[in-house]
Amino acid sequence: MRIKLAFSALLLSSAMCLAQQKAPVLLEKEGWVSDTLRTGLVWHNFTGNDCISAAPQIVNVLEFDLDQPGLKLSYEYYPDKEVLSEVARDTKAIAGTNASFGAPHTFIRIDGDTWCDIEIDQSSREWWKHEAAVWYDGQGVLGFYNFDGKPAEAVAAYRADTHPNLLSGTPILIDDYSLPEWDVAHGKGYGPKRSTIQSRHPRTAIALTEDRHLLLVTVDGRWLGKASGMSCEELRQFLVKYFNPQYAMNMDGGGSSSMFVKDRGDEDTGIVSYPCEKTGETGEGFEFDHSHQRKLPTFFVIKQVKEKKSRKK
Repeated sequence: MRIKLAFSALLLSSAMCLAQQKAPVLLEKEGWVSDTLRTGLVWHNFTGNDCISAAPQIVNVLEFDLDQPGLKLSYEYYPDKEVLSEVARDTKAIAGTNASFGAPHTFIRIDGDTWCDIEIDQSSREWWKHEAAVWYDGQGVLGFYNFDGKPAEAVAAYRADTHPNLLSGTPILIDDYSLPEWDVAHGKGYGPKRSTIQSRHPRTAIALTEDRHLLLVTVDGRWLGKASGMSCEELRQFLVKYFNPQYAMNMDGGGSSSMFVKDRGDEDTGIVSYPCEKTGETGEGFEFDHSHQRKLPTFFVIKQVKEKKSRKK
């Protein structure tokens, strides 16, 4: 009888553990290949014609359960700039992407140190590049700011923010499930903003689901017939269709967009996306492979960390 009771308790405990493990949030699997890298960390790849953009696309998504023990998100800053594969090697990362735009038009705070405090003013054509931001407490909790059309208010808010990590970008793609309209109509520099938002480009984005799954997203582009890139509107509709995140934000794209997955992709670098360095939409004269990484200042990486053991009483 005791054996049966013990076995029943074991089954109940196992069932509870399984229930606590959150399933991946990919809503439609057609066109996707998913690879579980660790419990709580999945790499999704979409390759093919996308019904949102009606164009060929290559999209990579890292889906990370922020509540998964033994794994941790880290913001990384390299003031002298470095390529993603070297950052991953240096930090012993399992996976990661590029992050924000560079100085001086990005607010950068890492582990409590503010490295860049928006060293430009509204006369600059880059003034709008910090109108949104993602903060991180270093322990698995993230939040987003949206100051679209109000760059000066954004700077004041970031300076007053007390979280140890904060990186700005723009625009907010999804704000608590709403799809905000973007202010692209006025002010010097809003011509480049309008082009950046409305044109198809390679993209990097960060998103968060309601059940605390972090999504790090790269969209390849400028590769004729293979990867068209997306506008911001296409990207957010794509994210809604396949992942339905509560929040999403556009980060630095173009030639900066890159994703690393340990022991996947290129055997030398671990890069699984196809970064481009050339401008223009045709990619004419450019060979697309995993090697064309741009040196950058900021990165999102996911690391394996040792779990703290509780002391026995």
